[in-house]
Amino acid sequence: MLRPVPTLSFEHIARAFAQGSGPACVQAMNVSPGARSFLVAALSRRLERPILCLSPSDAGAEEMFREVSAYLGPERVFLFPSYDVAPYETLSPYPVAVHHRMRALYRLSHARRGGTNAAAVP
Repeated sequence: MLRPVPTLSFEHIARAFAQGSGPACVQAMNVSPGARSFLVAALSRRLERPILCLSPSDAGAEEMFREVSAYLGPERVFLFPSYDVAPYETLSPYPVAVHHRMRALYRLSHARRGGTNAAAVP
């Protein structure tokens, strides 16, 4: 028999993150991309701390980046680009992609409370 999936409100999710007893993780499934981006932006504003968003694809991460940027502003959101070559290939990664990845890691490591940073990662 299938068990019912609990429905959580924004308030439940915000309180789970705000308790601060360690890093919180929320998996949002079957949520439209626009609603998911709105949730990320609202949580970022409410909690005033960095949020890392994972996406199953490059296109999904880019879409989330654009949508969350519309809510928070482009200076408060960044995209962590994926590698353009597989690790076992003898090719070097594209230098611009490496630069963007390093910049994203720097911004994520130096994010502060109140800075409302969000990162979209494929």
